[in-house]
Amino acid sequence: MFRLPRPLSAPAVFGLGLLAAGCHDRPAPTAPARVVGSAAAVERSDQILAFYIHDDETNLVAIAGLTVPLAADCAAGGDFSAGRTHVVTPPPGGTNLQTFGREVPVEVLQFEGDLTDLCRQLAGAPVVATGIVFARATGANVDGAGPGATVNNFLMHGTVTLTGGGQARLQATAKDVTTPGGTLVVETGDVRLTPL
Repeated sequence: MFRLPRPLSAPAVFGLGLLAAGCHDRPAPTAPARVVGSAAAVERSDQILAFYIHDDETNLVAIAGLTVPLAADCAAGGDFSAGRTHVVTPPPGGTNLQTFGREVPVEVLQFEGDLTDLCRQLAGAPVVATGIVFARATGANVDGAGPGATVNNFLMHGTVTLTGGGQARLQATAKDVTTPGGTLVVETGDVRLTPL
């Protein structure tokens, strides 16, 4: 339903999967600053980690954080857009993440079905809207290595240009919660376009 891309250091850190893994093996965003102390390991980057939200009800997929359209990224690669990313791993384990940007490129595609391979399934999907929006993703215990549940929240909102003409308000949200035992207990994804 929604995914975060590769983490800053370890490819397996995010339990949700990788946005770019099916498309390209791109390097981690701008070399992060890594601070290691007795309290926690902290990584920071000046780029947002791209992610997508898929709504099975509206058959829309919103992809935020790529500098080129998904089809171009799948064909030749691209980069993550400007923003901020913070990854914190406290001593007991359980990596926490926040990635966000105020002016993030977004592409909204029409797609019906289960997403298993973004590039194979979405590279030719019809583009419904594009624009620059606010985007944020947060995750607690995203690697499942710490105590407690894994909780991820995703948000995109702003005004986009419809490919058929006109503008619309994009509001996309998603959440998932996985118990320490690995059971997915909450999974929601909503992508809405309201014409202006």
